[in-house]
Amino acid sequence: MQFEEIFNNGMIYNFFQKLIRKKRAFESIKEFFAFPSHTNSSEKVKVLDIGCGPGTYVPWLIDTDYTGIDVNEENIVMARKKYANFANINFIAGDLKTFNNMKFENTFDVVFMSNVLHHLPKDTILSILPLIPKLLKKNGELRLSDPVYTKEQSKISKWVMSHDRGKYILELDDYLSLIKDYFPFVKYKVETDLLRFPFPYPGIACWGYLFNEEKDNG
Repeated sequence: MQFEEIFNNGMIYNFFQKLIRKKRAFESIKEFFAFPSHTNSSEKVKVLDIGCGPGTYVPWLIDTDYTGIDVNEENIVMARKKYANFANINFIAGDLKTFNNMKFENTFDVVFMSNVLHHLPKDTILSILPLIPKLLKKNGELRLSDPVYTKEQSKISKWVMSHDRGKYILELDDYLSLIKDYFPFVKYKVETDLLRFPFPYPGIACWGYLFNEEKDNG
């Protein structure tokens, strides 16, 4: 077994992530999974978590109507076992194309993809992104979080990132251009002080909106 294959085990991956993250990283995660204002209602926020792993981010979404999807069936088995007593938490084994055939159009308030895109080649990303708007309600949001190359990075930082398990880390402009083709309003920020490394490991958090809120409120 190659070293990187060890992290295909969801429990090991989660333990490693907790080990290397600073306190600020968990604050950033909490912000990333905070709900948009337009979802404040008596109903639970409907959430789709693409690439959910073994339910890595469920603790931040435990009060939602949550659906997680992952191609790794072992992760789904672990997640279902851990959250078996939560009727509002559901998991599906498969890819997004399979999921898209399950009649979930106009269903979700927010779709999350955290640390997913940098594992996918560009042609795969381009086959997935057009499917997401169909799944979202009006004013729905796509939220992405991934490592990103920046112009300010040191050589050692870029070298370490180039050895990430995900082989398709992009530059900031490349991520934004992909998203804006399908979401007319995008906001983002790049953070660097999240991991216990002696050098920056930049990550981008993007919020892609189906509709510009100012336009809908006007």
